[in-house]
Amino acid sequence: MDCSDNMDVMSFYESSCHQLQLPSSQFFETSSPVYPGFMFLSDEINEIRRYFDQADQKRYKWVGPLESRNGSLCVHVRAVEFVGGIEVWKDFVIKTPLGNGKECFEEETQRLQELRGSHLVQEVDLPFNPLDQPLPNPQSPDKFYEWNGQIYASGSGSYAIPYLVLEYLENGTLGDLIRKARKRRLRLPNLLLWGLFRCLINASAEMVGVNQGPERQGRNFIHPRFTLDNVLVGKYYPKTVDHRISPILKVTNFGRPSLDEPLPFGINGTMALGENLKAVGMIMQCLIALTDNEDDHYKETRWFRSRSTANEGFETFATLLSPVGREASDVTKGELPFPWLDPVLRYIVCRLAAADPAQRQSVGLPTLLHYTAWALSRATNRDLDSVHKLLSRLLQTPAE
Repeated sequence: MDCSDNMDVMSFYESSCHQLQLPSSQFFETSSPVYPGFMFLSDEINEIRRYFDQADQKRYKWVGPLESRNGSLCVHVRAVEFVGGIEVWKDFVIKTPLGNGKECFEEETQRLQELRGSHLVQEVDLPFNPLDQPLPNPQSPDKFYEWNGQIYASGSGSYAIPYLVLEYLENGTLGDLIRKARKRRLRLPNLLLWGLFRCLINASAEMVGVNQGPERQGRNFIHPRFTLDNVLVGKYYPKTVDHRISPILKVTNFGRPSLDEPLPFGINGTMALGENLKAVGMIMQCLIALTDNEDDHYKETRWFRSRSTANEGFETFATLLSPVGREASDVTKGELPFPWLDPVLRYIVCRLAAADPAQRQSVGLPTLLHYTAWALSRATNRDLDSVHKLLSRLLQTPAE
């Protein structure tokens, strides 16, 4: 969302609050994206903000609300940490359940205790957390909350509602990245796509405990909503090996949006990894085509066979990357979408999005990592400079 978008939203928000006689922008002095739906959460937002406003302002800063979905509210705060005796401001996310989102929130809390990985959003410690402290100047209770059958008065002690303190990533979601690129009429080059792909397959492996020691093997976790808007985008680090090509990606929101959905676990690790990698295939198709309409692409399949392989082909949900028309049974016939796309990446993405689970599971994580390393090793300095210039236009924060 650019500045003009933000102004339109704020104008709508202010006029709506005036008509409804609701408190307005005192809650939203923030550089974070603001959405009209937050006006109906002003009490919940203000209840959290009250603790940070009355804390030591030299140590804490309130930034503002981030999102409200899946039965939870997320807000952005900052706190001082001392690194080598130097004050460093660090960003955090406070996540708390709303309404009937309690069960899903509790499920996510449990998942966060089990899941570990550099490409999965983690719980973090907020130093001298203001939410754990009674308010220095308690106010008369002006609102009451019901939680687990108990009634809590606002401002009457430490923050009563369960919450999580999570990592903050500066550049929104992959959905945001696609919308920015599309608005600026930019396509994501092959090198950047390979870099993002590497982060996504690493996250898939971490969710099932691959290469994380015996205590985490056999977790078999399948992300219930592995989608563009549940993958957060951080900074990129040109001077490092792992993220010199693409920003780091981290998967978030591990609770089911509805407890009516199946439990997010596979029968075995191969099945679980295959399901997560299917989602990776669909995410990669969106990144290539710069579309954020993910659900539309699960409605049909298309036949795909690459001329560089000896297999007989397969049905894939990656219809945007397949030759147009059923009669175009391989990439030598029919119109090939996105002709600039690396043919190896095209084949892998279509294979991961195959309709037959056996086709997905047979690819194998070592094969994916091998091809990813091979593709990234071919990058020239000119390629890297081009990617860095593109990212400087798409990301809000500079490289480090």
